[in-house]
Amino acid sequence: MLIFISAVPHPVLFKDPETTGKLFKIFINSVLSQKNRNFKLVIVCNNVSGLDYAQHPDIHYHFVDFPLPGTQSYQNVCGSGLWPFILDKATKLLSGLLYTVNKFNSNYIFPVDYDDWLHIDIVDYILSAKSYPISYVDRGYFVDFKNKTYKRRAGLVRYCGSTNIYETNFLLSEAKIRSNINENSDQYELIRAVPKYFLCRIIGDHKTYFYFKQNRITPRPIPFPAACWVIGSGQNLSATYGKGTGLPIDESFTHNFGLPQEVINPSRITFKGLIRERLGYLRSIYTWQKSKLMGRFIY
Repeated sequence: MLIFISAVPHPVLFKDPETTGKLFKIFINSVLSQKNRNFKLVIVCNNVSGLDYAQHPDIHYHFVDFPLPGTQSYQNVCGSGLWPFILDKATKLLSGLLYTVNKFNSNYIFPVDYDDWLHIDIVDYILSAKSYPISYVDRGYFVDFKNKTYKRRAGLVRYCGSTNIYETNFLLSEAKIRSNINENSDQYELIRAVPKYFLCRIIGDHKTYFYFKQNRITPRPIPFPAACWVIGSGQNLSATYGKGTGLPIDESFTHNFGLPQEVINPSRITFKGLIRERLGYLRSIYTWQKSKLMGRFIY
């Protein structure tokens, strides 16, 4: 069984609740469209939220009472700037991991962002492939939500938070839990129970490729475009948009990612747009190969 775990930010942080709610519903629709049904979706969120929570047998809500990011005395555990928000995400995912271990007999854990889209074959591939500690999304898409366009990208793991899939036992071994915690532990108890690197750089972040490679576990790429990083919605902490013109989302694209018809863009592909998108994709292949040669992310 594969468990998706998603951490929803504190509701006070929603810049646009209406857009957030729409993205959340599309994300759930995408996850629930998996061909292989041997999965569950665990959503970790605060007790009070403005989202309209979908009810489904494969969705499990785990509510926590964590404080608003930036208000804790320990807010800079991971660093300043955006790190208090990453700490909120990391501790929610850790709590969700403990909830998962207690409730399910899972083989794999897939931390996912609540506004990204996933290919409908991803569960089937992971559960059918030979067991491996960590797999990652290499090829995927940037999606401009506002304009309903997409751009192919290689090395999507550099950008997107929904790109690393871990064997459950491997992820737990990396956590090196030092005390008796569970899914009901408060945020500070969770922070004290695991190494800072695991919290801030592994479960709280997605840029782990070189960390694991340096530790002699080279992440295994998924051999098809497996995820969409949804940008242009105002929800991304990084606010990164990427350069180049996108292609209109069509019916085939929505089928592959389990999306509603409302995201289809009826515009026609132009020759200029096709060339610019291809050039952007080729550049991403080049920078990803260069990243692997240099041992650091190059964009």
